[in-house]
Amino acid sequence: LSSLTEKEVLLELDVINLGYQDAFVHASSYGVEVTVISTDVSASKANEIIMMTLNTFNNGYDSVVVNFTTVDEIQKD
Repeated sequence: LSSLTEKEVLLELDVINLGYQDAFVHASSYGVEVTVISTDVSASKANEIIMMTLNTFNNGYDSVVVNFTTVDEIQKD
């Protein structure tokens, strides 16, 4: 569990270092979900994040989902 949490946090920092405001990573038995806080949605950036995710988790997951959202959308929930 500790190793998994460490990988999630490190990936969050890597995504933030790409220039995004914030990122949240959640890995489960179903796959990895990455939520990126940004007003800019980019298929090429999503692909880059997917590749980073697969490398971080050593290709241990078949399913990686990247969602782009804004702060306003998160605050609505």
